[in-house]
Order: sequence, then C-alpha cells, then structure tokens
Amino acid sequence: MGFGARVQLPVFSEHPQTEVVAVCSGSIERARSAASQFEIPFYTDDYRECVTRRDVDLVSIVTPPNLHAPIALAALRAGKHVLCEKPFALSDAQARRMLFAAKRAKRVGLLDHEFRYIPARLRAKTLVDDGWLGDVERIMINEATPWMHPSSTLRYGWQSRRVDGGGVLGALGSHYIDYCRWLAGDVREVKATLQTRVKKRARPDGTMGTVDADDNFALVLETASGAIASIDLTATANAQHSSIFITGSKGALLIRDDAAIFGLRAGRDPVPVTAPARFPRRLGSAGHRLIGPFYTLVAEMLDHLAGKPSTVPTFEDGLKVQEVLDAARRSASTGKAVRLGVSRKRA
Repeated sequence: MGFGARVQLPVFSEHPQTEVVAVCSGSIERARSAASQFEIPFYTDDYRECVTRRDVDLVSIVTPPNLHAPIALAALRAGKHVLCEKPFALSDAQARRMLFAAKRAKRVGLLDHEFRYIPARLRAKTLVDDGWLGDVERIMINEATPWMHPSSTLRYGWQSRRVDGGGVLGALGSHYIDYCRWLAGDVREVKATLQTRVKKRARPDGTMGTVDADDNFALVLETASGAIASIDLTATANAQHSSIFITGSKGALLIRDDAAIFGLRAGRDPVPVTAPARFPRRLGSAGHRLIGPFYTLVAEMLDHLAGKPSTVPTFEDGLKVQEVLDAARRSASTGKAVRLGVSRKRA
C-alpha cells in the first residue's frame, strides 16, 4: 500500500473495466485505510486470503521483490492472472520458475513496466517502429535523482538490502533495460559497474542500518541487432535530471526529463515532436506522475487479456530483463563483460 495506493488503486478504481474487490497490506491499518478510501469491500494482511477469493480475476503484486515469487506462485495456483511489479524476481532462476508456473496454469503473467507508456517514451517507440530513425544504433541514457541522497526521506528498509532485491539497478535500471530491449531487441552482452556510496541509512527508530544495495550504476549493453546502449544513473545526486538520446542511421531523438521530445537531423535545428498521452487528461495531473502511464498499461493489459494486439510487458519480458540484471551483477563483481544467449527478434 505504498506505490500500490498512490498509483495503482486510483487507476483500477477509475478505469471503467476494472473493479478492486480486495486489498492486502502487511499492515492491517494501511489495508483498512485503503479499503475505506477506495470503497473496497474486503481487506486483509494475509495475501492468501486475497488470491483464493472466487471474485478475484487478477492479482496485482506491489510488494518488495522478495515477496513477488511466493505471491505470484500462490495466485497462479489459484487460477488467477498476475500483474507483478519490477524487479520481477531475485534471480533469473526464480523468474523462470514464475514464467513456467504461469504457462502451466494457463494464466497470463504481466510486468508493470509502465515507464514504457510515459508519453514521450511511447512516442519515441512509435517513431522507431515507423522507421523515422532508420536502424537504431545507439541509446544513451543519463539520470540523476536525489532518491537515495543522504538528505532524502528514504529510511533503511528493503531498498537498502541486496538480499531483498533492493538497489537502484533493479528499481530504475530494470525500466531502462526494458525500454532498450523494446527499442532495439534482446541484449547479448552486458558490462556493468555498481556502487554503494551511502553506506549507512537511518531506520525509522533512529538506529543506523548498513546498506549493501547499489545506489549508482553504469551499464553498457550490446543488442543482437548490433545497437549499443549505455545507461548511467546516480540516485545519490542532490539534483534531478534525465535524458534519453536515441541515434539511428537517419536521425536522432532526444527526450528531456520525460517531458519533451525532439527530432534531430544532421545540420538542422532540433524540432519538437508531439507526444500525445493515451490516458484521460485529468489523470495527467492527478498526483503521481505515473498514474497516467499506468492507466495506459492497464488498457494494454485488458487488450491482452481479451486476445487483442497489445504491447503490455509479459513474464517473458520480465525474464529477459532479469537475465540482464543478473549479468550486470556478475559483470560488476568480475570486471568482465557477460555474454547472453539471445534471439534476433525484437520484443
């Protein structure tokens, strides 16, 4: 009932084709509060009481990563579809188990990579698919955020513990890896550097916990198509900035702070490119910046469940991203590039 309450519940409650019938939190008080706010008939602090309900069709898992697998497997055994937050799993082996469980249950497994549907990023994907860039050759991504800066409000918790799936590589890097795959195909080689710059973080009771999860990383990815993607991210900056620069054989696209997109050709001035939203305008200013993109993901999810063409990320995408995350950690520990087996088909 953190991100779930701020982003997912408002969208599921707003969308005309979805109804929230049960909500769960590790804190019964937070579950009760969300149920009251969104007029949800059932709340609990035991996820098993949600996933076995006959009136539940789909379970959305918005928990720390160490709980993704047990809840997903329980939901699939109960015959439910699953929408899972990222990072998908704690390892590629665990991700593969979840994917196989969905196939065995003949249920749909989906990933909440809603960053795909930020209007500027979605517009860039459309232009790439339309051939505006020609062949994608380079993707250069830079982001600085104060999320894990020592002065931030972040307290010691699962985000600080590697064993629980914490770290900015999984939290934000997974979104960028998914986006690079979406633009340029599967990753065949990974080279990574990970750092933990803030070594201690205060617990809610004021004591200090030791941080071992990454808060800075640099990735270089080579795709099966031959494109190279670099992702440089610091979560300990006392500043906020992001840029995505995509170059191709015919031109380039620049996305600034996920708010503006420009088309570029050699020897010409940048031209603003329109990026229409695919969600109701009122949701664009409804609080959290991801409410609108998540609404688009839900619409794509409903198309997928109805057997219509859809771009919603699936458990297959989640496994591919998890393989890159695992390879990045191996690369960072050995100082060597890691090769992956890939197909040439774009996601």
